Amino acid sequence: MKDIFVIFTLTAACLDAFAQIDFEKGYFIDNDGNRIDCLIKNRDWKNSPAQFEYIIPPGNERKLADISAVKEFAIGTSIKYVREAVRIDRSQNSIDRLTSSRDPEWENKQLFLKVMIEGHASLYSYQEEELEVRFFYKTGDSGVEQLIHRKYLKGDGIATNNDFRQQLWAAVNCDDEARKAVFSLPYNRSSLVKYFKDYNECKGTIPVAYKSEQAGSTFNLRIIPGLDYTTLTVWNFRNSAYGVQTFDASLSFRGGLQGEFVLPFNKGKWAIIAEASYQGFSCVKKTYSVVTGDAEVKYQAIETPVGVRYYMFLRPRGRIFADVFAVTDFAYNSYLRFENDPYVKSLNAGIGIAGGIGFDYKKFSSSFRFYANRYLFPNNSNWLSDYNRVSFIVGYKIF
Repeated sequence: MKDIFVIFTLTAACLDAFAQIDFEKGYFIDNDGNRIDCLIKNRDWKNSPAQFEYIIPPGNERKLADISAVKEFAIGTSIKYVREAVRIDRSQNSIDRLTSSRDPEWENKQLFLKVMIEGHASLYSYQEEELEVRFFYKTGDSGVEQLIHRKYLKGDGIATNNDFRQQLWAAVNCDDEARKAVFSLPYNRSSLVKYFKDYNECKGTIPVAYKSEQAGSTFNLRIIPGLDYTTLTVWNFRNSAYGVQTFDASLSFRGGLQGEFVLPFNKGKWAIIAEASYQGFSCVKKTYSVVTGDAEVKYQAIETPVGVRYYMFLRPRGRIFADVFAVTDFAYNSYLRFENDPYVKSLNAGIGIAGGIGFDYKKFSSSFRFYANRYLFPNNSNWLSDYNRVSFIVGYKIF
């Protein structure tokens, strides 16, 4: 399995190098207050960045700017980050890392905060690996503060510190209705964005809302017919009378459905893939053995790959992609038998791995998929197999 993941990573990296990278119009402000108009590589960051890549037209030299040299940067009207020195709560909300302390675990940091709402009261967010999203706010000329929300152990259960509600009640409220609403306000992106929008409008200001193009997750469903090229060799290492039987390579039809859940970050480059497909082959081989007689193999299964896909965008609407899957077969009416042997050997490929590469354009896609060698005799330790398959798959997106 390690080899498949290494191949997937290298393939994705190579394809990404050849894919056209989206550098979009933006700007950044340096430590001296100078505004530099440029093209910025839009990664639609899930985790808050510490640096970004940019180009200053008309040149094409790629440069890096990091948090130590940049006060703020923005891409179009959808993405903006500002550098702020803040106190951030580093406590974890996973059950195995909770403590009995109700208080935040403060750490002073200089961070790029993502601007979500800008106005009389502004809302920011920050996220990194192994740290759930943190929200920050600012009113007027005050400094930026984190909205406090953390879980902790209390007695035999888990309690939640929702001090962010008191913070908003004290500093970001406009009328009696808002004061009542704040005490049931959830600590999530959509609820806080709406609350800050309503507050600014109540104060008579028009807030600026920054929203990435990839606003939410997307589900796609495809029909995926194709062809399988299969090779199979079997042998019994305890009884040489059966010989080594290499069946003729088989070209067979396959078909099924593919569901795709596009993840809501990194401009939709990552997706979770799940499929259900029919695949099968059959072959009769003359052995010219009076002991065993001719060999016949038949294999049919419903295949259920589950894995990840990485897209590389091409212009105007094409994409190339790389896949890696864990594959489970549910075999039925599958066997190996010999003409003069009364015992039928059942076959089932069980769990395996696969990787692939393909191209996607509008509603259509095509790909090649390569399956690692799999063992077909789970209930018979005397038999071994060399079972390999390459698939060519076409897809049509229903929705």
